[in-house]
Amino acid sequence: PNLIFDIDVLVNKCIKENSALAQNRSIKIKYINPLQCNIFADETRLRRVIGNLINNGLSHASKNTEFTINIQKQHDKLIFNFTNIGNPIPE
Repeated sequence: PNLIFDIDVLVNKCIKENSALAQNRSIKIKYINPLQCNIFADETRLRRVIGNLINNGLSHASKNTEFTINIQKQHDKLIFNFTNIGNPIPE
């Protein structure tokens, strides 16, 4: 597995892999603050996690809305924020 990679490249791959779902549901994917930095992690596993979060977010978003991805760097951590508009999850 690739252990050092650019997180921005990985996120863009995951967006591309889910672009057909977004298009079918008329959802615009908005990637805020692309963060070009190399990280040390298991790329395959992180790709699966990010891809699943994007897929779930698109699957449960209302049609004709926007799905937002935002990554921020805080000290030595990356904060991922995925936002969609859809029906609330019942308690």
